[in-house]
Amino acid sequence: MKKYFKCLLEKNPDKYFYKFCLNSSFTNTLVFLTSSFVLSFLICFIFYPGFMSYDSLHALRGARGEVTDSVWPPMVSYIWRFVDLFSKNPSSMHFFQVFLLLISISSALFLLFKKQKKFSFIFLLVYLSIPSILGTLAVIWKDVLMAAFFIAAYVITLLLMHIKNSKLIFMSFLLALGLIFLGICSRHNAITAAIPLIFLLTYTIFLKFKFNSFKKSLFISVTGIILILFSYTIKIQLDSYSLPYFVKLNAKFDDFSGLKILDISGASICLDENLFSKIDQNLTVADIKKMYDPKHSNLSAQITSKFGGNKEIDLIWLNLIKEHPICFFYNKFNMMKYMVGANQGMQFLITHPSVDKNEFGYKLEDSKLREFFLSYIIGSSSLFFMKTWFIYLISLGSFVWLYRNKKLKSEYLALYISGLFYFGSFILFGNAADARLLFYTTTAFSLIIFVTFIEIFLKGKR
Repeated sequence: MKKYFKCLLEKNPDKYFYKFCLNSSFTNTLVFLTSSFVLSFLICFIFYPGFMSYDSLHALRGARGEVTDSVWPPMVSYIWRFVDLFSKNPSSMHFFQVFLLLISISSALFLLFKKQKKFSFIFLLVYLSIPSILGTLAVIWKDVLMAAFFIAAYVITLLLMHIKNSKLIFMSFLLALGLIFLGICSRHNAITAAIPLIFLLTYTIFLKFKFNSFKKSLFISVTGIILILFSYTIKIQLDSYSLPYFVKLNAKFDDFSGLKILDISGASICLDENLFSKIDQNLTVADIKKMYDPKHSNLSAQITSKFGGNKEIDLIWLNLIKEHPICFFYNKFNMMKYMVGANQGMQFLITHPSVDKNEFGYKLEDSKLREFFLSYIIGSSSLFFMKTWFIYLISLGSFVWLYRNKKLKSEYLALYISGLFYFGSFILFGNAADARLLFYTTTAFSLIIFVTFIEIFLKGKR
């Protein structure tokens, strides 16, 4: 595999030597691909045809019929529509996103540590043992698809760091940018994770030009900002129309009203005071407690539907930020507590162990193997060292170690900040505490932890 990459990175590779390289590294390439393929196949086999929630089936209906709204990102339906060209079995979509993710992770570790090929397989085994990871991979969810596109783009950027051929540089740049764009379109808040990846991509490109440091920094900043704005603008436009006929969509994503109501509800409980009094003076804090649940907006539907659409909500929310900034975070803190598994017992919605009722006839057959792994996911999610918060704490320690030991490369920094920004978007704008929502952040942080262990291991060998 190493010889294969070396061939790609040569500026003017001789065609005969190029063929020799491909042939001589065939075994290594086969082994490299097989581990990701086999693990992806096993996941899809165990959870066949792939668990499907309402979100999954909504994307499938858009793929098989027409996209009718952008409450959920339409791009997921378009990707599924493409996969359907090869097979209409939902396990094909399941395999596509799982394999793209695992092969991308393996490739990233290979490019970061070329002399240590064994590390990628070890990491995959450890990674898949995390209950919130395996529980999410078991379901055909857009969270996995988004992460797969972003990690794939990260791999192309790593490869780009070594490419000298100008045509390959340009093609790799477009491919990485295209993958980032697909990731942005896969979740409404994915742009937050994309920002550091786009800057890493522009940084990698401009490193190849002989500019002074000031010009280089200026070009990286300006180009990065332009690409971010351009990508997100196109994403918003795509969300407004149904492809391929560009039919205008009526329903758009807008959940800020519900978020504000949840923030006000949480603050009311925090202050033991009815902050909705301008709208409903008869409402008590006890009533709010009955209608409000920080774990999910669906569990708080009573209170969000009661005040939804009321123009006074915006004023109350802004006033809350100004007068009670600490209690403003009460809802966000409690939601995040469940999201990172800091609650007692099993992590909230660690997976979706079923296929929801559907018109396609997809359902789960009895499987003892599936039940065994489900028991593992649910049971191990209560262990503190398997909790998301514990992984994030270790990742913070890893980041500090990399910085203090001068091992914090630009590629490590970008990946960590990408995961951190995505995590931050849920703190600010999240309205649910599903474990799957932090899938990308957990993936990015897990990679940083493993990279740190490798750096420590290699440092000890020197």
